[in-house]
Amino acid sequence: MNATVDAAQKPRILVIVATYNELDNLPQLLQRLWDAVDVDVLVVDDSSPDGTGELADRIAADDARITVVHRNEKGGVASAHLLGFRHALAHGYDRVCWRSTQISRTRRRTSLGCSPRALLRTLPWARAPRLEAGSSDDHSGATW
Repeated sequence: MNATVDAAQKPRILVIVATYNELDNLPQLLQRLWDAVDVDVLVVDDSSPDGTGELADRIAADDARITVVHRNEKGGVASAHLLGFRHALAHGYDRVCWRSTQISRTRRRTSLGCSPRALLRTLPWARAPRLEAGSSDDHSGATW
């Protein structure tokens, strides 16, 4: 299967990343994600005391693929995802998914999210808006 699509057919994909004290994990997650697939990222930071939100701002200043939302208190993952879905609808994204910032996951302990490999496999069919829920484990035995 050829996952290459021309720019006119290329879907706009948003990955929602809820963060709280993920200073060490965020850069690695973004690099792994962007090495695999061209997506935009919405970081929803719940006032991380470790500076995650400020780091995300610095990355966003140099990279238009990332948008950062700062929340004043710890609101949790579910409300971060809802905020992300609203953002995606308001900005015309074709696909929305979410990803944990915890990089190392095992098969027994996965989070709902986007596998870059799964995104690459589905790009040719990403014409209609829809929600994609996947795993950080792409079932090949390797996590990203």
